[in-house]
Amino acid sequence: MRSGSLHSASPSITVRPSAEEKRLFTALAAKRGTTEAKLALIAVRALLRDNCPNGLPSDMPVQAHDAGTDRITIRLRPGDLRAIANRAAARHTRPSTYIAALVRGHLARNPPLTAAELDAFKKAIVVLAGCGTLASQTLRTIPGDSADWAERSRQLAALQAAVTALEERMHDLVYESLRSWESNYA
Repeated sequence: MRSGSLHSASPSITVRPSAEEKRLFTALAAKRGTTEAKLALIAVRALLRDNCPNGLPSDMPVQAHDAGTDRITIRLRPGDLRAIANRAAARHTRPSTYIAALVRGHLARNPPLTAAELDAFKKAIVVLAGCGTLASQTLRTIPGDSADWAERSRQLAALQAAVTALEERMHDLVYESLRSWESNYA
């Protein structure tokens, strides 16, 4: 094994496997949907992580885009896989990527929304803001001497507070969803 290279800016390791080892490694990389180089780097990092007695040095850079290595098996109900595949296709992704993004989104904070869902929420926020403004204006125009002024005033104030709270919650949900999708989770 040769370490380092005079022609490259980053360090490298060269190995010479047997023809059979090379064939098996190539097949494994293809099965995992990655390149041989990425798979080899995953193996090196796992070996270092598992064999360094004091952990990895703190100045060792951590690669943000490592392929996931943790696995989980779940049992689906009949029809679930088809539904997952349909939702993943609607989002232009593979079912496994779709499920992983959902899980990561839930773990990180709130579940991510798709672009269409984000647009719908943004439009709903505009409508809610208009409803809040309308409730506020209506509240100001009710005559103070009206027989049911106190009750209408209380109802409109409650409506305005509810609309404002819902608008804020929707805004937070959209923000968290955007943050989740724009992260490296997807």
